[in-house]
Amino acid sequence: MTAAVLEASPQRDAESLLARCQRGEPGAWRELYRAHVDRLWRFVRRLGVQPGEVEDVVQETFLVAHRRLVDFDGAVPVSTWLYAIAIRTARSTRRRAWRRQLARLVGWEPAAADAPDRGIDRTEAEAEVAWVLARMPEKKRVVLVLYELEELDGPTIAEILGCPVHTVWSRLRFARGDFKRLLRRRGALQGAGVET
Repeated sequence: MTAAVLEASPQRDAESLLARCQRGEPGAWRELYRAHVDRLWRFVRRLGVQPGEVEDVVQETFLVAHRRLVDFDGAVPVSTWLYAIAIRTARSTRRRAWRRQLARLVGWEPAAADAPDRGIDRTEAEAEVAWVLARMPEKKRVVLVLYELEELDGPTIAEILGCPVHTVWSRLRFARGDFKRLLRRRGALQGAGVET
């Protein structure tokens, strides 16, 4: 058997399994899941997803893949397709985690809609965020606001700013660090009785 035939065989097997999944054959999806779950688990973990959220990201990846299975044309290997879905899912998970952390940092936790002090908490949190944003360098502030508050993705922000997408990610990383430091500084100033 030639090397070319040996190399093509796993690809043909994957294509066959995919076709079986798309036809809805019993057990085919389970086979696809088992064939890729361990690799996806490692991949998601290496993307920086917190250990307690890895399982959720992997499961969400497979749920999205299952919903989009009929649209998958096989132009790329199934593993590549699953990796792309996992990247987007992990990114969304990290974004939600950052927003939860942001809410905790400014002392605002979402309350029940009918809680009488909900508006006060939100107003105080918005004042905290405004104070911090006003003290951040503009380039970092713009990226942070577009990504975290306006919920735009990296490529869209890059297009708006006319810069490479890796610049967006770099600025966002530094902006998050600045945000945390400035928020701690504001807390220390308020604790010392200094008007902010």
